[in-house]
Amino acid sequence: MRFIREIDYNKQITEKNLLEIISNDQVNRIEAENMALQQMRNYLSFKYDVVKIFAPLYDFSISLSYTEGQRINYTEEVYDNLVSYVVGDRVSYEEKIYKCVVDSTGNLPTDESFWEYVTADNSIYTALVDGSGNYPEDTAFWTFGDTRDPVIVTYAIDVALYHLQRRLTPRNIPQIRIDSYDIAMNWLQGVKTGDSPIFDLPEVENEDNDGIFVKIGSNAPRPQYY
Repeated sequence: MRFIREIDYNKQITEKNLLEIISNDQVNRIEAENMALQQMRNYLSFKYDVVKIFAPLYDFSISLSYTEGQRINYTEEVYDNLVSYVVGDRVSYEEKIYKCVVDSTGNLPTDESFWEYVTADNSIYTALVDGSGNYPEDTAFWTFGDTRDPVIVTYAIDVALYHLQRRLTPRNIPQIRIDSYDIAMNWLQGVKTGDSPIFDLPEVENEDNDGIFVKIGSNAPRPQYY
């Protein structure tokens, strides 16, 4: 149950390099993510609903109950050529999820005589209503698509990568990590002062000051004439 998935890093760093800077220890990645998300909350919480913005992704299980608005990451066990599958079993194979439609042993999920394609592996869905026992492709209960704000996800990863690199080589942080971190932090500072563009982030509900935005910071200095 996390806001950022390991596969989300793929656009900003290779899997090999990520493993290097976390020293092959996922705990280091999680700690860096927690630090990054807390930094972002500190800048956003004055006006925006950080609980909704950073709502986690749950690992889907057909046996669990989900409430309206919860987001899930859908994956299945990796296909094993030696396992005997029965009708209804689901597997992950080559970044896709398949459902067994005829009892099968040794037949690849790409064989349509035994398997039916369901969706892309690691797809994100959001619950439309409270429910349990409903697979994500059931459109009465789920809607497909990543509802996380892409800017937030990108900057959260940039900040996390900076902290990971600083932990590993504090005196030799690659310039790309420094630059990406600075861009993210400058954007966050701009959000707080009202200078950064914001698109559709949920705002904190405030009955007394609903809709009022206060810009933090002084006005630009003006020249004085005597």
